[in-house]
Amino acid sequence: TREELAEMYETGSGTIEMRGAYRTKGKTRAIIESVPYGVDKSEIVEEIAEHIAEENVPQLSNVRDESTDDVRIVLELKRGSDTEAALAYLYKYTKLQKRFHVNLTCLTPTEETDVKAPRQVDLRTILRHFLDFRLDVVTRRLRNELDELEARIHILEGFETIFDALDEAIKMIRASKNKADAAQRLMHRFRLDEDQTDAILETRLYKLSQMEIEAIREELEEKRARAEEIRDLLDDESARWGLVEDELQDVRDDYADERRSTIVGPDAGMEYTEEDYIVDEDVHVIVTRDGWVKRQGTYSDLDSIRTRDGDEVGWVLAGSTRATVGFFTNYGTCYTTRIAEIPSTTGYGDPVQKLFSFDDGEHVVGVVSFDDRALPDPFPEEPDEQGDLFDPNGEPQADAPDHPYVVAISKSGQATRFTVDGYV
Repeated sequence: TREELAEMYETGSGTIEMRGAYRTKGKTRAIIESVPYGVDKSEIVEEIAEHIAEENVPQLSNVRDESTDDVRIVLELKRGSDTEAALAYLYKYTKLQKRFHVNLTCLTPTEETDVKAPRQVDLRTILRHFLDFRLDVVTRRLRNELDELEARIHILEGFETIFDALDEAIKMIRASKNKADAAQRLMHRFRLDEDQTDAILETRLYKLSQMEIEAIREELEEKRARAEEIRDLLDDESARWGLVEDELQDVRDDYADERRSTIVGPDAGMEYTEEDYIVDEDVHVIVTRDGWVKRQGTYSDLDSIRTRDGDEVGWVLAGSTRATVGFFTNYGTCYTTRIAEIPSTTGYGDPVQKLFSFDDGEHVVGVVSFDDRALPDPFPEEPDEQGDLFDPNGEPQADAPDHPYVVAISKSGQATRFTVDGYV
C-alpha cells in the first residue's frame, strides 16, 4: 500500500513482494514475460516442471523456455483449466513470486573526513548524501580541469614569449653544447621557467620554426576564457548546484525509459485455494475391519477388493476427491481427511493410523463420507412417509423444528437427541 511504501522510505526497512508477469495467449497458453529481480530464470522453469511432473498443478500439462533476449516461459494449459488458479499455485510454491527485503543501510560520512560508518537511513537522507556527493565530484572535476588549463596556459605563454625573437631562440639552441646549456640560455634570455623551457626544447626545431603564432594566441585565449569561467563556478556554490542539476537531467534524457515493473497494491493478489489443485474425481473409499484404508476408482464387487489375510471389507463409501471422509473411533473421536489424501491403490492400502495419531487401543468403528451427494438431505423437498414434519402440500408443519435432530445411541443402549443448530 502507499502507506507501507511511505513507512519503508521513512524507516529504511521493509519488504516488497515481487511477482513475475504473464499474459494469456488463447485458452491453452500462458506466457511468463518477466521474473523477480535476482532470480535465475532456469531455476523457475525447473521448479515448474517438477510441480507438473508431480501433478501438483492439474491445470498445466507442460512448460517450455522460449527465451531469447527477453524472458518467454510458455505454460501449456489443459483444456478448460483456470489460468489464474495455475498461476496462483506457481506464485505460492515457486520463485515466480519472491519477497525482497529492503534494508537501506549505507556507509555515511562521519566527523572524521576519511572515515565512513554504516547506518540505516531513510530515502531523503540517501538522496541528500547522493546530491552532496555529486556536488563534491563536480567541484573536484572543475578544480582538476582548472589545474590542467593553467598548466597549458603557462606553456603557451612561454611559446608566445619566444615568438617575438624566434630566429634568435633557434640560433641559441643550435649553438648550445647540450640540452641543459640550451635551457639555461633560454631561461636567462627570455625569463622562462623550467617547465616552459622543457616544452620548447621538446619541440623539434623544424616544427618550432613552422608554428603559427596566431594559432598559439587563439588557443591561449580560449584556455584563459575557460579558466575564468571555472573560477567563477568555484566561487559560486549555487552555480555549481545548477551544473549538478543540468548533468542529472542529461542522464535522465539519455538513459530514462518507461517503467517495466508494474507497481500494484495488495488487492491485486491472486487468491490461492488448495481445492483448485485437487483433481475432481469420483472414487470409492474402502476401509477394512482391521483399519486399512485405500481409494479406488471402481470395483466390480466386494469380493474382488483385495484385503490382507484374515481381514475383510468393512465400509465402502463414494465421494469426490475434493470431499472429506470421517473416521469414528471407539474413543468417541472423529478424524477427518480429504479423500485425495487417502492412498490410491488396488492393493491393501495403508493403516489408518498412518493418517492420524491414534491412542493405544483406539480403532475405527464407523466411517462417513461427507460428500454432499452421499449425505442424507436434512431438508427433503418431499414429505416423509409418516408426514410428521410436512403437511400434504410439502410445507413444514407449524410445530416442525427449524433444524433436524440428531439421535445418538451408545453400545450400552443409552440414547441422546440434540438439534444440529450451530453445527451446520
